[in-house]
Amino acid sequence: MKIWFAAALSVAVSVLTSPGTVRYVAPGSPSPTPGYTNWLTAAHILQEAVGMSTNGDTVLVSNGFYSVGGALVPSNITSNRVVVSVGVTVRSVNGPDVTTIAGAPDPFMPDGLGSNAVRCAAVDGGVLAGFTLTSGYTRNTPNNVGEKGGGGVFIESGTVSNCIIRNCHADNTGGGVLFYFGNGLVHACTISDSTAVQSGGGATFNGGSGRLESCVIISNSATIGGGVSCFGGSGIYNCTIVSNTANWGGGLRDYFNSPVVNTIIYYNTGTSGSNEYYGTSDMSYSCTRPLPSGSGNFTNAPLFYDPANRDVHLRADSPCIGAGTNILLSLMTDIDGQPRVFGSHIDVGADEAVIEASWITTNGSGRSSHWLLPPHIVYKLETSTDPAGTNWWNLSGTWTSMFPSVTISDSSSDPLRRYRIRWVGP
Repeated sequence: MKIWFAAALSVAVSVLTSPGTVRYVAPGSPSPTPGYTNWLTAAHILQEAVGMSTNGDTVLVSNGFYSVGGALVPSNITSNRVVVSVGVTVRSVNGPDVTTIAGAPDPFMPDGLGSNAVRCAAVDGGVLAGFTLTSGYTRNTPNNVGEKGGGGVFIESGTVSNCIIRNCHADNTGGGVLFYFGNGLVHACTISDSTAVQSGGGATFNGGSGRLESCVIISNSATIGGGVSCFGGSGIYNCTIVSNTANWGGGLRDYFNSPVVNTIIYYNTGTSGSNEYYGTSDMSYSCTRPLPSGSGNFTNAPLFYDPANRDVHLRADSPCIGAGTNILLSLMTDIDGQPRVFGSHIDVGADEAVIEASWITTNGSGRSSHWLLPPHIVYKLETSTDPAGTNWWNLSGTWTSMFPSVTISDSSSDPLRRYRIRWVGP
């Protein structure tokens, strides 16, 4: 079961505690006025509000499709739809499903890669959170990685989180994301359907100490390292790398012996060899094949909920549940924003499977308990009046969720009565 309140809470706290100015972006604001300090005067063009922000400022972005405007990063001539600089937080209000930043192909090049291409975002010391980043492209000249890499995101330092990065393309490396030296963090993002002519269709580490954490990297392609390519970086932690394609190293190509911990690398294709991984990764507590050297690795199929439809949440019977090593991540949440760790040991992969939801107390008549559920899971509704929460009994058998939530109305006057949802499986 996936609980979304943790992600929402983090948004509210970061906004309230920011010491700087809060600026606003909304396509339909009636009177866009520089400063952009309320919704009535909000900017229509994203970069206009971001570009005037300084260290400590927050930019809140309303629902919309942002495909106009742009800026450069120093010593780089590739255009970016938005550039997030040191100490600036750019955050969508309602998440990536309704808030999109779109790059653009070079209209004069058949593959879209050229001098008129637009990358989605560049991040250098700031935070970009809660967007879909799509249709980003790179230049094909000059011949350096900084210009020809990172169709979706070019990150030197800072954080990109809770984003969907898809359908982005690079002439050289890092179709979805390029870690360009520095210590950037990409956390709880889905990177999909992106390509690189050479390496790292999903993401590439080009030097530095960047990290991928709790990300799903799915259905990307490149010549080498269809999912991820490592020429540096400080590692890949709790990621799910599946259904990527390359000539060599369908899931991962590692030139750097980068740490790979608590990660699933499965169902990838290397057309010339090495379906899952190629290279000398320092791999541990990971699910892949063939069995790599290192502690805690295993080859059992990960058992996703619905891989045919790209749902790579763990089934209740997945061997990845509780099979990881309890490392300290930069952000202790999974791909859905729910807290890690549930149980005694962290799960392997991007998803932390909640087998048993926290109970919610209802006091008095007419109160309701509400949970968010993924559709089609099988669960039991249980109740207890035990203050310690150790004795529960089942109500009305087993249920299959048909809708994304369930609400229980309680007519009991017993102030100790509690309910919980227990996930039985798919």
